[in-house]
Amino acid sequence: MTTVVETVVATVRAIQAALLVVTGLQLTGYMWPPSATVTNGATYDFIIVGGGGAGSIIANRLTEESSLNILLIEAGGDPQLEAVLPGIFPTTVNSAVDFNFTSENDGYSSQNLKNGVAGLTAGKMLGGSTSLGHMNYVRGVPNDYAKWAKATGDDSWNYWNLLPYFIRTEKLEDPDILASDTAQFHGTNGFLRLTRQPSADNTPIFNAYNELGINPVLNSNDPAFAIGISEPMLMIADGIRQSAAEAYLRPIADRPNFHLLKNTQVTKVLFDDNKSAVGVEAVTSDGETITINARLEVILTAGVFNTPQLLMLSGIGPSEHLTSFDIPVISDLPVGQNLQDHIPATVVHTLAPGEPVTAPPNPHVFPVPLTIAYTALDMNQAYPDYQTINLVFPPDNIASVQICSIVFGYKDEICQGFFDGGSGKSTFFSISSMVQPESRGEVLLRSANPADPPVIKHGIYSNENDLHKMALYLQDFSRIVNTTAFRDMGAAMVELDLPQCNDLERNTYDYWKCYALNMSGTIWAYSSTCSMGSVLDSNLRVKGVQRLRVADASAMPNIISGNANPAVMVIAEKAADLIKATYGPSPRSK
Repeated sequence: MTTVVETVVATVRAIQAALLVVTGLQLTGYMWPPSATVTNGATYDFIIVGGGGAGSIIANRLTEESSLNILLIEAGGDPQLEAVLPGIFPTTVNSAVDFNFTSENDGYSSQNLKNGVAGLTAGKMLGGSTSLGHMNYVRGVPNDYAKWAKATGDDSWNYWNLLPYFIRTEKLEDPDILASDTAQFHGTNGFLRLTRQPSADNTPIFNAYNELGINPVLNSNDPAFAIGISEPMLMIADGIRQSAAEAYLRPIADRPNFHLLKNTQVTKVLFDDNKSAVGVEAVTSDGETITINARLEVILTAGVFNTPQLLMLSGIGPSEHLTSFDIPVISDLPVGQNLQDHIPATVVHTLAPGEPVTAPPNPHVFPVPLTIAYTALDMNQAYPDYQTINLVFPPDNIASVQICSIVFGYKDEICQGFFDGGSGKSTFFSISSMVQPESRGEVLLRSANPADPPVIKHGIYSNENDLHKMALYLQDFSRIVNTTAFRDMGAAMVELDLPQCNDLERNTYDYWKCYALNMSGTIWAYSSTCSMGSVLDSNLRVKGVQRLRVADASAMPNIISGNANPAVMVIAEKAADLIKATYGPSPRSK
């Protein structure tokens, strides 16, 4: 007998296959800048590698200088329908617009994920991961960025000095926040449109958290906010995902100095005898290998996994690792080290009984009511220990199975257990995640062949103290079931059949420690594989070489407590200013 989970997964795969066919119709092609004709040996002032959240912004800002010719190279193509409509984001996972990276199975963590590996989604299209992520927009707290300033020895990277870049990026359209005292911390003239999606279905969730001392907060991006629960800002406006491609590339399609090369994989950064980056080698969509010259700089914005891989293939990385693949070392740097991610575990509670929703979902909105809570064991500290991302699903809603099986990648029996345990009731799907882990992973070359994906050792719970702390966080969160708000609904935790943990007494420290280990995965906040302070200087320049910068999530010295996208966009906005400051008003005279 086919299970609900098997049916849902098969349906999503069929939809993905159908969408791949629809891609040939180019239904969204009119939305995006066309691909340029780039010949072998062509020269541009700047080459930007990666048209994602950072590359789109830098291309936009540098082409403001009409004297500059900018080439943006993207490995993928145009965002298609599933990347434009926010309500169907689960169909982008493990698809043609995803690089489909996975972690290595360490035989220890994440063993209730399919094949014991985390699906490390990364967008392979214009907008990159902003075109397939979950559209939440939470910046993190000032304490996160104070660590950046300390790691770089450069106070320009603290929160208050980055705030003007946050403001410059944003076009906030939420009337409640704009009428509040926190409106001063947001922009209304930027490219990135931001809204919220309040829902009455979140009221009992707010009430329950409030009983735990976690108060409702209107604006999760208030710099004074560290502990609280909110309905977050979303990168959605007028029913359309506000990806970096939508926000930053569409407006510059007609700029004559903007050149975009799609479906082209950069395989190597080229250097002269003085260790100056002078261009790139790339494979085009028709399989031709070409060389493209950069007159001023090469800027890497290919992401947490692709950027370190490209650097290492180009001779920049740990010398022992590179020489094992016979790659000549240009600069011996800890590229690929220091990989960080939030460490999550999913817990599901049943709420009140109800009737299933039979109306088709609206593809133009976030699919279910959403709240994000930040809390700490010491409620007086100015930064959170963990977050819970909370989704409320109607009774027997298959969207919960899509999130569980397709997005998070849990094994079928786990998702079936959640679905069966919530039968006939609304369910409270909570992803608790540690936001400042001490564990570290790494990205390594699999071979010297650029076509081979990198080896990604996620490093979840490589630091044993993280597992200890996560057990405490889950035990702390479990108090929610005893609140009046939850008791009034007859709420109960859905207990899973976890062979690794079944012999342990429920709700004890030892049980939650076992649960945390086996239900761990990713929350797609990975960062820091080419960190400022170790691989880069505070101006995002790669150490030991010239005319090469990195300006994406890999540049973060440490992970932030919020979503990666806002921080990546700020890095890109600041990078554009740093580059302009380097070359001044007449860059061609340099």
